[in-house]
Amino acid sequence: MITLAQRYERRAIHKKSLANEQGLRAKMALTAARHHELNAWANQRKADLLRYQLPTADLTALELGADLARPKDLEMTLTTIGEADQAVAKYEQAAHSKSLSNKAQDYAQFFRKARVQGTPRYNPRLRKRNHPAIPALAEDVAGIHPAH
Repeated sequence: MITLAQRYERRAIHKKSLANEQGLRAKMALTAARHHELNAWANQRKADLLRYQLPTADLTALELGADLARPKDLEMTLTTIGEADQAVAKYEQAAHSKSLSNKAQDYAQFFRKARVQGTPRYNPRLRKRNHPAIPALAEDVAGIHPAH
C-alpha cells in the first residue's frame, strides 16, 4: 500500500515538473517572438523613412534581394519599445546627412532585415498563427538563433 502511494506521488511530481517546463518553454518562445517582432517593426519603420527619399525605380531593384537572408539579419539588438523608438528617431536624424547611395544601401538592409525577422521560420508566434503545419524548431523554442 505504501509503495503504491509513493508511486502516485512520484508520478504527480513528474507531471507537475513537465507542466512547469512547458510553461517556461512557452514564455521563452513568447519572449523570442516579441523580440523578433520588435526588431522587424523598427527595421520596417527605418525602411519606410527612406522609401520616399529614393527613386521608385531603385526601390524595386533593392527589394529583389530581400528574401536572401544574411547571418546578421537575425541579430536582435532592441529589447524594448522605447529603445526601438529611439533607434528609429536617431536614424531619422542621421539619414538627412547621408548620400543617396548610402540611403539605398540602408534601405536594402532594413527592408531585408524586416522581411527576415518577420517570417514564420524565425518567429514562433507567427509560425503558430499562420503556419500550424510547420513544426517548432528546437532552436526557436529554446530562444537560440542560427546567427549566434
